[in-house]
Amino acid sequence: MTLQEHLEREKSNVDRVFLTPEGLFYKAYERSAYILNTQYAPLKPARVKVKYLGGADVVSVGFPKTSLSKVQVVLQDCSSGEPPVLEALFPIDEEEFRAWKDSVPLKEAVARNPEQEEPDTGIVRSIRNFPLENSTPIDCMMFVASLKKMLAK
Repeated sequence: MTLQEHLEREKSNVDRVFLTPEGLFYKAYERSAYILNTQYAPLKPARVKVKYLGGADVVSVGFPKTSLSKVQVVLQDCSSGEPPVLEALFPIDEEEFRAWKDSVPLKEAVARNPEQEEPDTGIVRSIRNFPLENSTPIDCMMFVASLKKMLAK
């Protein structure tokens, strides 16, 4: 499920916590994050602007998967599969959610150091354009060898 799909689902959410597995963590977005933060425990929310979504502000919280049983003591699991969906103790108020979201500080994008820029965008372009899904292991080895040659120049 993409971030855009998560956000679409969250637009009408008032009483559920939709968790998304991300590595060793579960992450919750928008209203799900608000429910976790106000009805379970004050977690550390993060608010960022997402460029590919038109600069939309997105708030999220996360916690280790190993802590799920602690969360489920407070918020009952109302799903039978993975990822879990938790039931809120009570429906959320839209105005309170907006006020909470606005209170979360916006993380500024880290300015990139020009010295850390890609040394040769031609190499990066080659990697991006390499058809990995249609290549054999020998093709991949040959491609890596050609990249090494390009870097040696």
